[in-house]
Amino acid sequence: MKYIKSFLKNKLIPGKGIDEPLSLKEKYDLVLHIGAPKSGTSALQNFFLKNRYVLQNKEMAYPKHGMDPNGISGGHSKLAIALIENRTDDAKVLFSSWYNNAKSKNRLLLLSSESFFNLAQKMAPLLSGKRVLVIAYHRDIVEYCISVHNQVIKRHFGTLNFTQYAQSILRKQNSAGNLINKSFLKIYQEWENLVGRENLIVRPYGKDHFTEGRIEKDFIDQLGMKFDGFVLKDKKINPSYTEDALELKRMINYVLDRESPHNHTIDVCLQEYSEMNSGVSSGKYKNGLDDELYMQLKSFFAEEEKKISDTFLNGIDITDKKKILVFDKNNVADREHISLQKAFDYLQKNEKIREYLYHCTVKKLEHGYSNYALYKLAELLKIPHIENYETIDHWFKQPQLNRMSSGKYKEADILRDIAILLERRGDVENAYRIIKRVSRLRPKGKNIADLKASLKTQLKSQ
Repeated sequence: MKYIKSFLKNKLIPGKGIDEPLSLKEKYDLVLHIGAPKSGTSALQNFFLKNRYVLQNKEMAYPKHGMDPNGISGGHSKLAIALIENRTDDAKVLFSSWYNNAKSKNRLLLLSSESFFNLAQKMAPLLSGKRVLVIAYHRDIVEYCISVHNQVIKRHFGTLNFTQYAQSILRKQNSAGNLINKSFLKIYQEWENLVGRENLIVRPYGKDHFTEGRIEKDFIDQLGMKFDGFVLKDKKINPSYTEDALELKRMINYVLDRESPHNHTIDVCLQEYSEMNSGVSSGKYKNGLDDELYMQLKSFFAEEEKKISDTFLNGIDITDKKKILVFDKNNVADREHISLQKAFDYLQKNEKIREYLYHCTVKKLEHGYSNYALYKLAELLKIPHIENYETIDHWFKQPQLNRMSSGKYKEADILRDIAILLERRGDVENAYRIIKRVSRLRPKGKNIADLKASLKTQLKSQ
């Protein structure tokens, strides 16, 4: 009996009966929403931010963060960035300020950022000694790949069509072909090891799986709260571009100055256009996903997806091919390209953007670049006398060829020049593969290291 009394004394909270369940605030010190990437994170963060005072009334604290005109933000990514950059002291100060402020007001801290997703080990020191509930949403892998491809074009200057992007995934030696280049299964396992399986919730992503079809209601449901008092917005946050807007952005990514502030304005304009024309067909968009490629992607990720489903999703199959645009490659109509004029007309209403695109396109033409996207953009911009611009065929210069044939060039020199040539021709992926080989042959070469770093940055943005 004395052991039972001792247990009750140590485990029960004063005022609570034996059968009365503990509240969320009594069970945990912190709730961490970690994404995963491309699984409704922007919608949740917008919802949390707009309902901060409702959350406070329910004894939860959600620290403020920035948000762009389209309602999109990185959530509490400042903390994640500090950890990624190994600024551990800055991360500790920021986290402590949020945590201590919540505790001083007797509230449960809620943090959200998909940047946390792959940071279990780096966050471990901050979470040590704290009772943490981690919530994630897991999306169908092909849907995820399509969404990432969309995002890479929207915000990271990508120029690959979906077929090219998918093939770059399939060329990898494991099933880590995603935005963060790491197995989702391993990431969930890292969080499980950190907080315990009972404190990790992985929910299937999709309207059919959400409480009442809304991810916001589903998240609140996971917290064991009633939805009374919360305000829902009908506007979709961070939706995909329409087919024509996506193809237009992919095209103009060939010419953009990556440091220009106009790039953000272009994104905002195309996002506005997409929201205005959501659900309106602009023709057939050949995104390159046919049945064969669809099955290749499903097969590539099948083993990992099965383990995730069995371990973390209670065996739920979240695949829904009906929601994914798959064309019949034997049907010519399905492969017809879309018209870009309507999206381009909306974009060029902003005269500064039109001037910016005109300048960037002419600059590329003057430097001898040549591809379909560049000429199509020049046509949309009505740039005169395109035929007068001299096209440069990027190839080895004669002095390089002379040195190669003389026997004075070593393997590292030849491969370095091949990598440079591939970069000039726009083949960044193969350029990076070769320069990695060069860096192993000549590990102390500064120019080689600089080129490798530049190519890696370009590759991440594709």
